[in-house]
Amino acid sequence: MFKQWKIQHLPREENSIADSLA
Repeated sequence: MFKQWKIQHLPREENSIADSLA
């Protein structure tokens, strides 16, 4: 769930980083 929150709230550039951390 938290990963989806990141994807919706973070830009695509940071989304790639967030996805890596997630």
